[in-house]
Amino acid sequence: MKNTICVLVAAASCCGIASANQVVNGGFQTGLLGPSTSTYAFDNTMYPPATWNIVSYDTLHGSWQDFYDHTYGDERGWYMIVNGTDQGLGPAWAQTVTVTANTDYNLSGWFATLIQLAPASLEFRVNGVTISPIFSAPNNAATWEQRSVSFNSGNNTSLSIEIWDTNQVFSGNDYAIDDISLEAVPAPGSLALAGVAGLSIMRRRRP
Repeated sequence: MKNTICVLVAAASCCGIASANQVVNGGFQTGLLGPSTSTYAFDNTMYPPATWNIVSYDTLHGSWQDFYDHTYGDERGWYMIVNGTDQGLGPAWAQTVTVTANTDYNLSGWFATLIQLAPASLEFRVNGVTISPIFSAPNNAATWEQRSVSFNSGNNTSLSIEIWDTNQVFSGNDYAIDDISLEAVPAPGSLALAGVAGLSIMRRRRP
């Protein structure tokens, strides 16, 4: 049977009841990339294009701005840095995740620009299919901003979710990624039921 994915909406954020994040180590708090993968090469200098590293503050490249991660905002945190490429290679980040068939999901991540020159043009893909409009990394360096898109899993129970850089500019085009998340979107009935339950709890706490 042919697998299908239905894109619902693209947005800057998503509101609703919290659910389990299907992405493992999406905040890079192990200090490692795995179990995610990248077609780019790991590099300790970050000068070559199409390279990546996991850092806590020092972004390694002499022209890039140093800053903390989005998760903690201090020395405890880690995040992924990427030197973009003008060769159209990708994905820069990918992970295969388990999902429930015919379920709405919200895919999101936090992005920052490493140098204020030609910000990266990024997009989310699922199973190789683009599911979001192209979005730009923040214009200002060292500023974290969230990007997200919602879609339906179709008949899939496993998905490859990916982040691609479509800006084929050699100079600049360097960015950071943190707190990647894939969460099920509660059905309208679930939201209504949760609202009633919350109201009930509040009433019981009143004197």
